[in-house]
Amino acid sequence: DGAVSVGTGALGQVAGTAQDAAHLTKAERKAAKAERRLSHAQSTSGGPAPVLKGQEGVRAAKHRLQAEELEVIGEEVTFDTARGRRRADLLVKDQEGNVEAIEVKTGKSRYTRGQQAKDHSLASDGGTPVGEKARQAGLHEKVRIPTRLERLQ
Repeated sequence: DGAVSVGTGALGQVAGTAQDAAHLTKAERKAAKAERRLSHAQSTSGGPAPVLKGQEGVRAAKHRLQAEELEVIGEEVTFDTARGRRRADLLVKDQEGNVEAIEVKTGKSRYTRGQQAKDHSLASDGGTPVGEKARQAGLHEKVRIPTRLERLQ
C-alpha cells in the first residue's frame, strides 16, 4: 500500500504514505529519523536511562581527555571496517598528531565481542571514514586507528 511510518512520538504520524514522506522538509525528515533512532535505542537497551547515562559518560570522558591535553576532533564518527561498520564515541588527537578512537562504557555496559573485533580491524587493517562527522574530523581516506576503552562508573 506504500505506507511509510516516519515517526510516532513528538512529531506524531508525520507521513502515512511514501507520497506524503516526499513532501516533508529536510528538518522534519531528520527529526523523524532521530526519533526512530532513539526509540530503537530505548527498545533494545532497556529504556531511556541507559541511553542518557551513556551520553553523560561520553561528555565526562570528553572533559577528562581534554584535561589530558588531547584534542577531541570528532564524536560518533563512523568507519567501515573489514568486520563491519563501527562508530567511535570520540576521536582524539595527541600533541604529536596521533589519532585514537575512544569507546566509552558506563556502569555495567559491555564492550562486546563484535565491538572488539571491529576495533581490532580498525587498528590493524584500517577503516574507511563514512559521513559528515568523519569529514568534519578531517578524515577522508582509509586510516588505521587504535581504540582505547574508557570505563566510567
